[in-house]
Amino acid sequence: MRVSVLKASVVAAIAAAAFAAGSLAPVTGQSRAGGVPRVNGKPDLNGLWQAVNSANWDIQAHSAKAALAMRQGPVVPVPAKEVLAFGAIALFASMTNIVSGFLITDRMLKMFKTDRTPKPDKGA
Repeated sequence: MRVSVLKASVVAAIAAAAFAAGSLAPVTGQSRAGGVPRVNGKPDLNGLWQAVNSANWDIQAHSAKAALAMRQGPVVPVPAKEVLAFGAIALFASMTNIVSGFLITDRMLKMFKTDRTPKPDKGA
């Protein structure tokens, strides 16, 4: 079945017009915002970059603070036992992941390994 070039062109033009009509019409709530406020002829972008959270609450210069719960050690403070317990759990989980990954990879390599030794002829 052969389609004429004229029919194909008409179908393509209708499809393009339908796409343009559907994509160019603004959807409710998607209207363009008013003009960008300007200061001395340049756009004032300060409002766009302002933080809406409390991420900048401690920007001023300050001394370092301990990030972990610490306890008094023999010479210097050391992490508390709860922090060490979390570290031990993380170490166990990561080592389990590494060892089991090695075992699975090793098993797969053995499974796909081919025997390269030549087999003797049965007729000789």
